[in-house]
Amino acid sequence: MFGNAVKCRQIHLIATSIAHYWPLLHERLLSTLTTTAISQEPSMFVTSSIFIILYCGLSLMLCWCDYRNGLLPDRFTCPLLWVGLLYHLYLSESTLSNAVWGAIAGYVSFATIYWLYRGLRGYEGIGYGDVKFLAALGAWHGWGVLPQLVLIATILACVTLGMKIIAGRKRQVLYNPLPFGPFLAAAGLWCGWQTLISPPP
Repeated sequence: MFGNAVKCRQIHLIATSIAHYWPLLHERLLSTLTTTAISQEPSMFVTSSIFIILYCGLSLMLCWCDYRNGLLPDRFTCPLLWVGLLYHLYLSESTLSNAVWGAIAGYVSFATIYWLYRGLRGYEGIGYGDVKFLAALGAWHGWGVLPQLVLIATILACVTLGMKIIAGRKRQVLYNPLPFGPFLAAAGLWCGWQTLISPPP
């Protein structure tokens, strides 16, 4: 019972911190859809909108799973990756290589951190679901966006940790790992919105 209460408080605090940035994310999403509508033919706009809705829907499902269970299931990360590759293939075959390299860069970078940390400390620093989620985001946004994306996600996570410490929950911070998936999702939308409407060459 106590564990459930702690988990609920953790979910509430993370949701509150992300809600603080929601107006900015909401503005980015509206800008993405509006620019897509203006810059593309009607038939292409409809198809692109379906892809973007799938991107947002799968990302939200991953956020929810990470909130509730601390897991980023393959049944959502893998479709997100493949839909991203199909999206670039649909828009232009010339952007597919950037998407593939983005997926590889996202996977290799976080997998390296995962295995190094686990080898040095004997336990996980990040979950392997985060590795696959970043690979999926790399497939959508390309490798060039990933450094900024990870930086923004880390800043958001640090702000949330700081809020928890200020609120007197330092012990909770130490013994209840903070889900990183929601911050990756928020950073992906914030940093990568432009690649959803105009993929890099």
